[in-house]
Amino acid sequence: MGTGKKRPKNKKLRIKTGVLLDLGGIKKQERGKQYLDDGRVLALEFSGADAVKASVLGEKKYSVTITGWDAPKFRCLCPSFENDGFCKHCVAVALAAEQGVAFETISKTYVRRLVGGINSIKNTVMPNPGCEIAHTSNEMGVAETGAVGTHGEYQYRQTEKGLVIWGGSAAKSLLGKFVLLRLKDGFRIDGYYFYDGMGGNFRPVVMPADMDLPDWTDDSRNPVFEPEAMPDGLDIEIASYIIHDHTPKSYFQKSIFLRELEDIGAFWHGCSDWHIKGIVLEKSEVYDAIKSEKYGFTEFKNTPEFLFPKVSFLADDSVEVSFFFLSGGLGTTSGLFKPTDIHQPGGIVQFGKRECIIDMGPGPIP
Repeated sequence: MGTGKKRPKNKKLRIKTGVLLDLGGIKKQERGKQYLDDGRVLALEFSGADAVKASVLGEKKYSVTITGWDAPKFRCLCPSFENDGFCKHCVAVALAAEQGVAFETISKTYVRRLVGGINSIKNTVMPNPGCEIAHTSNEMGVAETGAVGTHGEYQYRQTEKGLVIWGGSAAKSLLGKFVLLRLKDGFRIDGYYFYDGMGGNFRPVVMPADMDLPDWTDDSRNPVFEPEAMPDGLDIEIASYIIHDHTPKSYFQKSIFLRELEDIGAFWHGCSDWHIKGIVLEKSEVYDAIKSEKYGFTEFKNTPEFLFPKVSFLADDSVEVSFFFLSGGLGTTSGLFKPTDIHQPGGIVQFGKRECIIDMGPGPIP
């Protein structure tokens, strides 16, 4: 597990309930199901036509294998299995295997290290330079449509709808924090900022490595909300240019990178409530964040104990990445959400459903 190797095809494998009951009784059956529901099955791999290998979190991490389905043989390295010949970890893996999808979760240590690295450059990468440039331009009396200028490392143009700014290396610097990702050879990443006094955003683009980002010359449109005005030679579909070694961690990194890329230059987050600090990994973190708020007790009770990001390898060779985050709900719903992305074999990423696990009501309006 954890490598980009070719994986055996998924297969739905069902062990008769009576077999599990005969081996462990109702208590182990119930505890095993609770382990599955609590997110304690950390990884599952189909290692052959009738074999499963998995990792389960108990008092510590245990390895579990099951071979054969008509007359299954179980093996777990936990003390309970050594004593009784069966355990709740085996039940949890058997139930997970019924779903027919191989998967691997991303550890708490790894996620926190990644988040910490991104947060370390937030203050230099994420701000929109438009606020400072607009203030300077107004003071100099050069804010009329068509005005162009230079501000430090940036160039800018005043359009009818606001400032368009280019230059700098925010997107490249951000990508550097995702060590498992890289651009396709022969390309580079850059982009345009937009700022209108009320809000701001960034439009990333990919172009040939030997090409300079063209000056913005359109005074009636902007690159963020009207990308059809983009100069020739630039591609706004970034995902297929971001490549990696197809490990679970690299798929997770790509999902987070694409969200963080959209967050560059976001001056007002009315259109997006994403923030990387909102990623949560355990139920206790959710409780700490919402204990002073009103929420449905049933929803919280049914939340898994462990909320590790999960990378699932689907039968059509696509890969599903899901994780949990707490949203402050700027202008939208506040609560615990589970977004799911689908990574296609060609590198395209589809942002799929975003399930609301705990609805905490309307968020604040900025």
